[in-house]
Amino acid sequence: MKINKHIRKIWGKACYRWMDLTLPNNTATPIIRLENPATNYPDDVRSSLLFYTAADSVYFHSYGAAFLNAIYTNTNQSAVHVHLFNPEKCQIDWLSDFRRHTRYPLSFSWEHVDLSELDSEKKGRFYYATRFYRFHEIVRKFNLPSMCLDIDALLIRDIDVQMSGFEKKNIDVAFYERFDKRGDNTKLLAGTLYVRPTSSGLSFLSDVSNQIRRFIENKVLIEKIDQIILYDFFKRYAKHGKLKFSGLKYPIIDLNFTEDGIIWYPKGNSKNHSVYLRKKDEMSSKGIPTSPADY
Repeated sequence: MKINKHIRKIWGKACYRWMDLTLPNNTATPIIRLENPATNYPDDVRSSLLFYTAADSVYFHSYGAAFLNAIYTNTNQSAVHVHLFNPEKCQIDWLSDFRRHTRYPLSFSWEHVDLSELDSEKKGRFYYATRFYRFHEIVRKFNLPSMCLDIDALLIRDIDVQMSGFEKKNIDVAFYERFDKRGDNTKLLAGTLYVRPTSSGLSFLSDVSNQIRRFIENKVLIEKIDQIILYDFFKRYAKHGKLKFSGLKYPIIDLNFTEDGIIWYPKGNSKNHSVYLRKKDEMSSKGIPTSPADY
């Protein structure tokens, strides 16, 4: 089992290197076309930090209310942007009602894309990767320090002190690093990415976004493509000293759901941990009286 896993890591890296050399930078007839998304922005967003998440309709149905309520319950200075892939109309209506009812600084966008020719595994890879393409657009739009999180993450405590520390240290990019792991597809957790809109931060995110577009439009959806691309460009920038980096370690990112953790981040089967589920249910019941599941 471990041998097969190691071989997959080597194969994934080799595939990525080959495709990076051979794929065109601009595709005249993309296999998967990334169109401009529909958007719903408030008139003005003033915030010390923007949280960003992206999900398909199924994940938003399960985790959307808890994600939003956890942030707005535990911080007074943060805004949120939600991007949805192939949402139901009722989910867009719910987001509008949530913002109107709570008056929280919430923006959202959505897109409908035909993924009928992809199996479920490749659809997931499309969602994981394309979220960073859209993240780049949102960071440029709002020009705020921004944190991209998986939608099943829960903000448990205020994060303002830690984020102001990043500002003082002029950190450009931060993520949960696992540099001791083997394979470029395991060196970081892609569901935790902080970017400040500095010239270096924006340049890094732009390069990641463009590379993701190349692979998506050519329907090259190799395993963990998002993590491979993020780590590839991190190495390129770090090699030339172009990026001021910090890890997002405990207590900022908490994989074990402790009282001192700031962002509870479930991985794999830990989504079914009783402590996480209790907090998720608690957060889901806040906000407006109904959740996306009730619309």
